[in-house]
Amino acid sequence: QGYRYSGETTGKVTEFAGVETYLAGDSSKTDKVVLILTDVLGPLFNNLQLIADQFAEHGYYVVMPDMFNKDPVPLNPEDPELLFKTWLPKHGPETVYPIIDAVTKEIKEKFKPKYLVGIGYCFGCRYLVGLQARGVLDATVLNHPSFVQEDELASIKSPICIQAAQYDDIFPAELRHKSEEILIGTNQPFEITLYSQVAHGFAIRGDPENPREKFARKQAFCAAVEWFAEFAP
Repeated sequence: QGYRYSGETTGKVTEFAGVETYLAGDSSKTDKVVLILTDVLGPLFNNLQLIADQFAEHGYYVVMPDMFNKDPVPLNPEDPELLFKTWLPKHGPETVYPIIDAVTKEIKEKFKPKYLVGIGYCFGCRYLVGLQARGVLDATVLNHPSFVQEDELASIKSPICIQAAQYDDIFPAELRHKSEEILIGTNQPFEITLYSQVAHGFAIRGDPENPREKFARKQAFCAAVEWFAEFAP
């Protein structure tokens, strides 16, 4: 559930590593790449493309692949519970990891970046943590994460920032507190921020007319930029 934002995008949709991907920025002018792993709406969702463009404006080359083989979830589906019962089983680790592994391999071979960082939204966060546990990423930011595996979180090899919502049935307080306990044991730099009066999805599809949601969305982006500037300068 959420809102679609207006605005012209500046990147392009093309095939990258055999995967439909939104690319933004100029790879010849930077040695830093941001990998965006989206929520279930996928990389063609305008809100996510606008965020990718914002990272490009901050000097990053941005790669945002389609993890769903052109099968995203529509915004505000009529029966979300039924949809997820049929959709999620088709898009598990056995289908998603081969896609993102191909993309990250291509990024490193083609661009040879000094830093490869990742930012995730909802669904994509689990897979960023999986990559981080394998040492693929130099830093990550997770926005209202879902389905993160505790063993992978305990194995991360780089700094991680988690931005959570006060109202979130997928990442409730008990999971947030458990994540904190796990991250303390990793000896990696971490940050967990809780945004009040907002719900799951606030960082990409919150109500643009609601002052609290608008502020939280903007603040979450700014915090991500600062996190990457600190740990992938």
